[in-house]
Amino acid sequence: MALIADGSAEWCRRQGRRRGEGVARTAALLAVLLVLAAGGAVRGSVDLRITSVRHTVPLPGPVVDEAIPIAVTIVNDGDVPSLPFAVDLWQNRRDAPTSGTGSDQRQYVNSLPPGENRAQVLVFTVHYDRAGTWPLYVLADGDLATADPDRGNNVFGIFVTTAPPAVDLIVHEVTASTDRLIAGRPFLLSVTVKNLGRIDAGPSAVAVYGDRKTAPAVGDAADQVVAVPPVPAGQDVTVELEMSYPAAGDYTLWTFVDPQDVVPEFDEGNNTTRIPVRITGGGCLAGATRDVFPLLLLPVFLTFVAGRRIRRLR
Repeated sequence: MALIADGSAEWCRRQGRRRGEGVARTAALLAVLLVLAAGGAVRGSVDLRITSVRHTVPLPGPVVDEAIPIAVTIVNDGDVPSLPFAVDLWQNRRDAPTSGTGSDQRQYVNSLPPGENRAQVLVFTVHYDRAGTWPLYVLADGDLATADPDRGNNVFGIFVTTAPPAVDLIVHEVTASTDRLIAGRPFLLSVTVKNLGRIDAGPSAVAVYGDRKTAPAVGDAADQVVAVPPVPAGQDVTVELEMSYPAAGDYTLWTFVDPQDVVPEFDEGNNTTRIPVRITGGGCLAGATRDVFPLLLLPVFLTFVAGRRIRRLR
């Protein structure tokens, strides 16, 4: 009886150990699943992540037949260094790439230590032979060389827009020499013309229309036309002219750069700008202070029209 009792006790101890080991394995598995569900990396693993993909061409941006640098930044969110892996780039692809898909370009990373401060930056160069908007994708470790538990952050896509190497003139800013415009009193109007294109613009002109309901068209008679000197690519120049309005009221001033269409441009539709103008009465009101006549001295404020900074004239 003693032997049977001792054997039963040993059997119970073995069963208890097995159950304990099973519970430990289950707890470890649950811990891994919880880490993955929280978006973290499993301890002792690699987790590659592409944090950014961008071109480094200065404004106004890439043009056709130009070498376009593409900077790709990759980090390892895991806690161990990675094995060597490849980084692939597709410069014009409709859908996100998957593992095993042939790419346009490939570079290699020997090893990537963990940590945001150990990020790896690779620079690719792409070309496009015509104007358009191109979907560009980058994939890290498409060959599955690393044991990465989260591959959803290994791919990154952007759009690259290329324009013809042409001039693109706009009226960038319009300001008056005074905050308060009075009927019959001349003021200086400053007009800033900017070249958004990637090549220099030759001489042109700016036409000014003191009051009209609709946008001017090529050949429309203007109140004043001012010559504009050559504008280098990406730069701007400012010209001035004197204006006045005979009576108080609300007016709609228009400016039109290159009104005779003598400069070939990439976009001819952004050459006009509309500015509301308020003219106050003169006479005894001309010397009134803001405290006495607050309604007549409204503040100058900025509005943004089609991406151009325009100061409303009052």
